[in-house]
Amino acid sequence: MIRETPGVVLALLRAAGADVPAHIEAAGASGAFSVALDDFSADDVVVLRDRQGAIERVVVVEVQRSRSEDKLFTLPIYQAIARRRHRAPCEVLVVALDEGFASSLRRPIPLGGGSVFVATVVGVAELRAAPERIGRVSAEVAFLRALVLGREDASVVLEAARTFDALPPERAMLYFDLIVEALPDALRRDVERDLMQQQGYQPKSEFLRSFMEKRHAEGREEGREEGRARLRAVVRSVLVSRGVTMTAADVERLDACTDLDVLTTWVERAISATTAADVFDRG
Repeated sequence: MIRETPGVVLALLRAAGADVPAHIEAAGASGAFSVALDDFSADDVVVLRDRQGAIERVVVVEVQRSRSEDKLFTLPIYQAIARRRHRAPCEVLVVALDEGFASSLRRPIPLGGGSVFVATVVGVAELRAAPERIGRVSAEVAFLRALVLGREDASVVLEAARTFDALPPERAMLYFDLIVEALPDALRRDVERDLMQQQGYQPKSEFLRSFMEKRHAEGREEGREEGRARLRAVVRSVLVSRGVTMTAADVERLDACTDLDVLTTWVERAISATTAADVFDRG
């Protein structure tokens, strides 16, 4: 996400309380670092430039989904190498989805000799406060907020969905699918029901309209597949009760059939069939 839209880093820095001038622009850079025999790869690196194109600072971005003690030792390396490579001030922005680990990262990490490393951290608290700190929430920040906060507040998911018109349709649907997949089953059903089943609700958002149409179509197809499965089961049950044996080819043909009308016809034939051919081979 950050590689495709590096500008989201500006919003995350502001959400973390960092001072980022309004005129600063963001551009991606390589996140691969090498030190002697050790290789390190950060999730992303974004270069912030002023109006004249001069580097104002470099931001190494690391998304941390769970606690990792190793990161307490590798994050300072990212900062040092990026600073040397770009010959500019560098900071490490950590999007920490585990709040306990985020708390650890907010504390200075001693490096020895009086030096310390301090990460810029965006955790649950910063994402929760993002609307107040940065004003307008972009689709990418809304996606991160919903991914992290959606479990405790379904309204954050609905708010995020309403920002997705700014994204290409495929990415918008991907973001939303990732959000709802991270929700508990009951909450996911509640969110989808809220979007789809409000009587008379006509969403202004093009993304929401597309989502609702897609889910309605999926729901209709799921219903049809359930109907097909029931009809196949009825054919099998009736033939077994009549002592009729199906060949492997008959079973394969039954399982492969997706035409509800044909399956219904086979059920009707099975009621009086004495052989499997009476069901499957009649014209």
